[in-house]
Amino acid sequence: MGFAVAVVVLLGVVPFVLFTFIDDNTDSGLPAKAADYVGNDPGMPTTGARNFSNGLGALVGPHFALRFTTVEVSRTASYQYEAAPGYEFLLLTIDPATLADAPGPDDDVTAAIMVDGAGHKTSVAAIQRGSGLVVSVATGHTALLKITDTGRTQTLDLRTGKRASDEIQGYYPERALNLSPDTYAQSGKTSSGGCRRQTTMSIDFIGGGTGTAVLPWGPDVGWAKPGRAWLPINYTMLTNPVSVPDYDTLFDLPPACAVDLNFQLDPKQTFAVEFDGGTAAPVKVTDQLLLFDVPVTMTGGTLVIHPAGTFNDGSTHPVVWSEPPPDGRITLAAAK
Repeated sequence: MGFAVAVVVLLGVVPFVLFTFIDDNTDSGLPAKAADYVGNDPGMPTTGARNFSNGLGALVGPHFALRFTTVEVSRTASYQYEAAPGYEFLLLTIDPATLADAPGPDDDVTAAIMVDGAGHKTSVAAIQRGSGLVVSVATGHTALLKITDTGRTQTLDLRTGKRASDEIQGYYPERALNLSPDTYAQSGKTSSGGCRRQTTMSIDFIGGGTGTAVLPWGPDVGWAKPGRAWLPINYTMLTNPVSVPDYDTLFDLPPACAVDLNFQLDPKQTFAVEFDGGTAAPVKVTDQLLLFDVPVTMTGGTLVIHPAGTFNDGSTHPVVWSEPPPDGRITLAAAK
């Protein structure tokens, strides 16, 4: 998922069957399934299915997304087999839109289905291979789907569609933000001894069209602290801003003032993010990335640009802003 989402301990051992018919016939004449996780079933009936709505039935992490749209409780599945005596099936359908959001082979993601304290290892990819999921449980009991992504476990009740917790430690509330506009370009005046220059600063922010997002997890930095999230903003800058002598004519220009003005940007002093209730400076800076530690509840704000850094024109005189460029204010608006 990029900077765009522990092995579950099994508490018991049960014999698990994946689409393996059992010879025990019941009164219906259909083969019975044992009390365990059965597997994918693309032909499930949906006449009595209950829809999951308002965010139920979903788990999302840094490297996967999985959403069940309906659940049906039934003694039979696909009209091909039935539950063992005293058991019933939870028949869940999967949202096809999430089938492509599977972990990569190198992603640290594990999964297990827990039934009455007994577990069966599976994988997100295995669940996503079909259009549905069948779990056999004792009548009235439930099953839990546990998925651990980069060290953090999320749990979904497969009967109710409820997550164990909607806190940041569980569900993954990624929120997209748009940058508008995506460029800062302002001019000011610098002074060094008797030299005056008109200096234009130019900074482009990558993602003006696609924006950024508030993320609970990020590569190299891991999970944010409880109640916090990461806000990455990519940028590029002209290392040496455009600078021209500020004189009426070239005849007025002292020879020493004809040299280029070098400038080293200080990102931690230049950039800040304002949000409801506070301000954050970047906690990490690379050549083209600013990373801010913000509240997980942040839904919008402002990126403030106040150019700061070190100037050098080769002389012994300090270079200062005699007339600083105006601050830039770029809106971070929730994506629609």
